[in-house]
Amino acid sequence: MLAPVVSRAQDPVHRRYTMSDGLPSDHIYSVTQDRNGFIWFGTDAGASRFDGTSFTNFSLKDGLPDHEVLNIAEDSQGRIWFMLLSGKLCYWKDGELHHEGTDPGLRYDKVTSGWQTMGEDSQGRIWFGGVYGTLIRLDREARVDSVFDRSRPSFSGPGFIFSIVRDENGQMLIFQGPVMSVPRGDSLATVPVEHQVVHLGMVMSAARPGRPALALTPQGISTFRADGKCTDIPIPVRFDPTIGRRCWEDREGNIWVQRRMNGIGLLVREGSGFRYRSLFEADRVNHALVDREGERWLCTDKGVVRFNQDQERSRSYTAPGNEGFLSLHVTDAGRIYAGGEEKGLYVLQDDRLMPFHLPADQLGPGRVLGMETDREGGLWIGTDFSLYHMDPRGVVGVVPYDFRKAEVRARDRMGVRSVTVGADGKVFTGGVGVQEVFPYGKGFMRVHHLWKHTKHHRVNEIHRDARGRVWYANGEWLHVLTGDSIRTIPIKQFTSGKRISDIAELGRDTILVATSGGGMVLLDTAVRAHRLVGLSDRAGDIRRIRVHEGRIWTATADGVYIHVLEGLELEEQLHIRGSHGLISADCRDVWPLRTGALVATSKGITLFDHLPEPRKGSGPLSLYFPSITCDDSMVSAFDTIRLVTGRTVLSVTVRQVGFIDEGKGEY
Repeated sequence: MLAPVVSRAQDPVHRRYTMSDGLPSDHIYSVTQDRNGFIWFGTDAGASRFDGTSFTNFSLKDGLPDHEVLNIAEDSQGRIWFMLLSGKLCYWKDGELHHEGTDPGLRYDKVTSGWQTMGEDSQGRIWFGGVYGTLIRLDREARVDSVFDRSRPSFSGPGFIFSIVRDENGQMLIFQGPVMSVPRGDSLATVPVEHQVVHLGMVMSAARPGRPALALTPQGISTFRADGKCTDIPIPVRFDPTIGRRCWEDREGNIWVQRRMNGIGLLVREGSGFRYRSLFEADRVNHALVDREGERWLCTDKGVVRFNQDQERSRSYTAPGNEGFLSLHVTDAGRIYAGGEEKGLYVLQDDRLMPFHLPADQLGPGRVLGMETDREGGLWIGTDFSLYHMDPRGVVGVVPYDFRKAEVRARDRMGVRSVTVGADGKVFTGGVGVQEVFPYGKGFMRVHHLWKHTKHHRVNEIHRDARGRVWYANGEWLHVLTGDSIRTIPIKQFTSGKRISDIAELGRDTILVATSGGGMVLLDTAVRAHRLVGLSDRAGDIRRIRVHEGRIWTATADGVYIHVLEGLELEEQLHIRGSHGLISADCRDVWPLRTGALVATSKGITLFDHLPEPRKGSGPLSLYFPSITCDDSMVSAFDTIRLVTGRTVLSVTVRQVGFIDEGKGEY
């Protein structure tokens, strides 16, 4: 029987900034990044600048003419313009606020509404569009030189100016309601457009130079040109025009779709197409920015949300009460099972975690500690109180214990702490000693294996290798069963007597033994123990080992580590942590997938569709230029710069060099 569970499956792991972090308000309207790398926010209580550590706020007491900052943008001269509800003109430059009180050129007489959009033309003139239909233009020195309003015969559109954009050819496009106008000298010409623009003309410029302007239309998402021609972009979803508000392309080529109510849509560019995700459906999202480092910033009515591309690629699932998970298993058919630390078994179905019913007595099934698939496609499930078998049809039954074959009483609980299936199909479990599973009637029966020798062992981990040997651990002791003989393997000198937490097979005749706090030990073909070096202290508390395509995956108390073995040295290739999207760094199990991974943690499960690139060495990872100036003019990083010896003055600002090793960097 399946019953639905509320599961947070859409939102990536993220950081949320609110007033408690220094923002002037939790109601954030807009965001932009300036050439120096600072992130600016417009709020209903002023503007705020984030330097990566703290917020600097600007309000009425600092000289801001109005506390309602609807939008915020930077021009080619590095001026940060605030679009205020009052309709006053104001910008920040060189550490000072400039407004009509300090700069008379910003004063004009017909203030009728606030500004919500701004554009800069190829001559460096700034255009502002007003809520009630006023359009003004400023020259390069930030002096008002033209005012377009309803008193002009050539400017008689239906009210609100929603968008001022510059297309890929440098032409200004002005959207007033459903009407598009283009400047022609000192006048405006109305141009019919092929497609209706959703929500009264929200057309947005792309974040990448040379890309066309975008808008939501009844056809989906379309690009607009100055001649009114439109081109539809093939996307995998259809948007309801009554729900969508506006869309824009970020610097990575992804397309964001803002909703009129809650949430935001993200079309992730993959090759020549897109993959769609719906994000933060519990928030009203007003704007989004992808900065030069690839960080995503969302403006919401509950503060600022921040996450990165790696976190965006992950999906986290939680159970009621944020129950943690101890074990994972993915069947050959791709069905995902997760063992809870409190309430038994779950299955990931229809992008939700669903509890899977396990028959049990009054004590319940308990924690699911281990799972394995057999050759027939059946699933063996070990819990605190019993062993279960699920056949390929999904029918589950309890595997009883044969108390006649051992000196134990029926009331003794025969829980299964681990389960293993050999290449020959034989099933062994660990709990109170070692048990082997045999067919019995129409089902199965558990019988103790070498009871007189193993009955005193509380077996936490068990593994049957390709040669048929059964390796098992109780506490810090490692044993191997070969036929009817038992051998104890001395490894304590390498592990400081730490508890053995997992046993895995690296290759035929080569065994890996993990400990909780003592690192890993390799057993070679002669069953000689060797301590593996290169495992960081943070990764020493290992909960699970998985070997996949020659790589060693370890779930630890500090995330997931991926290593390759070079001799007796572990070479770290990747450390997956919260910055990559893990819902918790306290990891209990990991299951490698074809291009990603599934991770069980103390707070839920995280599914990675794609993992970050494996580490390939040390050295610089990223370098970018906040600004390039050639003879006092800003130059785009996409432009070709022609230099003349002795005549050209070139200035390049470098802000950050990032390194692969996290925590190292130069600023």
